[in-house]
Amino acid sequence: MERGYQYDSRKPLVTCEFPELGRQVGVCASTPFFHVGRQAQYVDLFYERVTVNTATFGNPYPETEWKTQALDMTKTIIKNLDNVIEELTRHRERMIAEAHKLGYKKLLKAVL
Repeated sequence: MERGYQYDSRKPLVTCEFPELGRQVGVCASTPFFHVGRQAQYVDLFYERVTVNTATFGNPYPETEWKTQALDMTKTIIKNLDNVIEELTRHRERMIAEAHKLGYKKLLKAVL
């Protein structure tokens, strides 16, 4: 049975390998429901977080071109890292704001 959400701080992760898969960052809580086995109200709570992975690509190049190609690849990696860092920084700031809304200011001081 699909439940609605009483809280959802998830936002899309744009710079991931396959953004069409709908990867997100944040926490989500369902509306309360009666847990028959425990005879009490419960809430489904889950989170989506970022993991780091790599992708490997390669092609053969003439021996005289490898340094030029390596430099281009290095520039591409740096640009990709900059984009990921920028997006993750925005998600981090957003999640800190969400934690403050939830009342975890003391916890955040210890974490930060």
